[in-house]
Amino acid sequence: AVLFDMDGTLVISHPCHALAYRLLSKELGIKISDKKIEEYMRTPSEISFHQFAKDFHTKQSPEWLVNKKRKIVKQCSVGKNYFAPNALRIIQELKQKGLKLGIVTSSGRKSLDIFLPKSFQKNFKAIICLEDVKHIKPLPEPMKKILKKLKLNPNQVLMVGDSVSDLIAARKTKIKAIGITTGLSSSIANATLKTISSCLPDGAS
Repeated sequence: AVLFDMDGTLVISHPCHALAYRLLSKELGIKISDKKIEEYMRTPSEISFHQFAKDFHTKQSPEWLVNKKRKIVKQCSVGKNYFAPNALRIIQELKQKGLKLGIVTSSGRKSLDIFLPKSFQKNFKAIICLEDVKHIKPLPEPMKKILKKLKLNPNQVLMVGDSVSDLIAARKTKIKAIGITTGLSSSIANATLKTISSCLPDGAS
């Protein structure tokens, strides 16, 4: 099986999230730097807005802020395609090889539904989101959970992600991993497919 992270791997959603932070901050009368936005975006909104509320002493609760940002993200994403270049082709080619596919993301289910159409989600045998675990990546719980769902051992699986947390979580679960850069050109996509094929453990399914 091949497992994928979502943000920065299957979809390039960061620009949309950054814009949502800016628009929300502007609505609240808060001046926020790009550096601060980047810091918040390193963790899921459900976690980062607790720090946001403390930093700016907002009257609104973290839960209200999360829901408000999610509405902005949804509005910004209407009619737009945030798939990483060649992501659709890679998924289809791996499916044609008969491999099971999964998603392990630290994003919430509602965020996943915004960026990944239901029709695309059907390509994956299992999806683990923020709500499915107590501890997100880089801790190994999400990886262990998806292994259980897929009924596979670590030596039958490969993880593909763009962040250090993806690679650490995989290593802690004894799963082979490939770190990729975003914005895949056609040639890099071809190389990624070759790398996936060469790194797949014996007995991968």
